[in-house]
Amino acid sequence: DLDTPILHADAVVLGPGLGSDDWARGLWQRIMDSSTQRMVLDADGLNLLAEAPRTRGNWDDWVLTPHPGEAARLLSPFEAGKTSVAQIQASRLEHADKLAERYEAIVVLKGAGTLVAVPHSAEITSVCDFGNPGMATAGMGDVLSGVLGALCVQSSNLVDAACAGVLLHALAGDEAAAQA
Repeated sequence: DLDTPILHADAVVLGPGLGSDDWARGLWQRIMDSSTQRMVLDADGLNLLAEAPRTRGNWDDWVLTPHPGEAARLLSPFEAGKTSVAQIQASRLEHADKLAERYEAIVVLKGAGTLVAVPHSAEITSVCDFGNPGMATAGMGDVLSGVLGALCVQSSNLVDAACAGVLLHALAGDEAAAQA
């Protein structure tokens, strides 16, 4: 029974390794419906969100962490036609902001120059100019999700936590590349 651990958690990282079978969909739905904790949604969690778009009612308690392909899937339900990865890449700032507004969430759009976008804000989207192409590999997004989840429970400001997590992740990737 997962209800007890979910209720006692300060934050939830939902998506990495989740899958999309009936069990995964049931767990995703249960956490999305009942979770009042801060949340980081990544990987399969984002794919399931694209299938059933929704908000949580409080933008500053969840972070979406799509790569460009996931971002295209997340925006497609709101567009007249299917949003493509090329469209996302051609105007990353615009699409990060659009995702933040549509889902009322803090959005970390991964890729070269990872972006952190905040809905309903006059703030400029944050851009991380650290990181390297070697980070575009399976599992690196999962590491970022874990870092963000850990910072979610340590900071009263989730925007600051998202920016710090993106920076820490990128710097660690640069350090790893320098030692290779």
